[in-house]
Amino acid sequence: QRVTAVVEDGNFAVEVQEYSAESDDYQDMLKGVKGSKMNVRMSSRSMSSVLGPMSSWSSSERLRRSSWVHKLVTSWEFEMLTSFFILANCATMGLQAHQDVSGGIGEGWRIFLLVTEHVFTSFFLMECIFRFKAYGYRGFLPTRAEGRSNLLDAFLVIFTGVIITWAIPLWTIISGHTPQSGFFRMLTVFRAIRLARLVRVFRKIPLFREAWMLIRGLGDSSRTLFWTVVVIFFVTYGFAIFGIKLLVEPLQAMRADGLVPEEEKKIDELMVILEGMDKLMFT
Repeated sequence: QRVTAVVEDGNFAVEVQEYSAESDDYQDMLKGVKGSKMNVRMSSRSMSSVLGPMSSWSSSERLRRSSWVHKLVTSWEFEMLTSFFILANCATMGLQAHQDVSGGIGEGWRIFLLVTEHVFTSFFLMECIFRFKAYGYRGFLPTRAEGRSNLLDAFLVIFTGVIITWAIPLWTIISGHTPQSGFFRMLTVFRAIRLARLVRVFRKIPLFREAWMLIRGLGDSSRTLFWTVVVIFFVTYGFAIFGIKLLVEPLQAMRADGLVPEEEKKIDELMVILEGMDKLMFT
C-alpha cells in the first residue's frame, strides 16, 4: 500500500493505492506508472476524532510556535541580550567576592552590587518563564540536548537566584534567624555555569568563528586531554618517590642530628612543602 494525505477545502483527504504482487499494476508501478486509486474523504471533525490527542497537540504546538513569545525567545537579539546579562552577572559576582574578602570597594559599590543581583535574578526568572511559555514543559524534558540546557538553566535560576537571593533573606526577616550567609553566597557562583550557553552564540555569529573553532577543538580533544592528565599524574608520582628518598629523608636526618636554630627553621620551612607524597607532588 501507498498512502498520501492532503487537506482540501477544510476536508482531510486520504489517497490509498493498493497493489497486488501478482497483478500487472504492481509491475507497472515499479516502472513508474500509477496504479489504481481508492479515495477516502472524511470531514475535519471525524479526522480529529481519529487522530485524538495528536491532532489537538499539533494545533496547540502550532499556536505556541506562532505566538510572539516564541518569536521573541528564538530571536537572535534575545540570545544576545541574555548572553550580555550572563557576562555582566559573572562580572558582578567577581566584584562581590572581592568585596567579601577585602571590603575596600566602598559603600556605593556595595549598594550597586546588591541592586544588580536583584535585577539579574528578575531577568533570568522572566527568561525561564518566557521559555516555558514558548516551548511548554516538553522544552524542559531531559530527553534532548536543548531540554537539558533549559532544565539546567531553570534549576540554577530557581536555586541560586530565587531561593538564595529572595527566599532565604525573606525567611530570615520573618523568622529572626540568621543563617551562615557565606555558604549560600558561595552557591550563587554556580550561576557562572550559564556561561556555557554562550557557545550557541559563538556558533551563530561569524565574528566569533575563531572562538567557536577553539571551543569545538577543546571538546574534540577532551579524551586526549584526560589521558594527558593521567600521564602527568604518574610521572609526578614517580618523581615524588625519588624526591622522598633523595631530599626529604636526608633533611630529616640532618634535623635529627641537631642544628643551630636558624638551620632548623629553614628545614622546617622546607618540610612544609616537601614532607609527604601529596605535598611533594604538588610542589
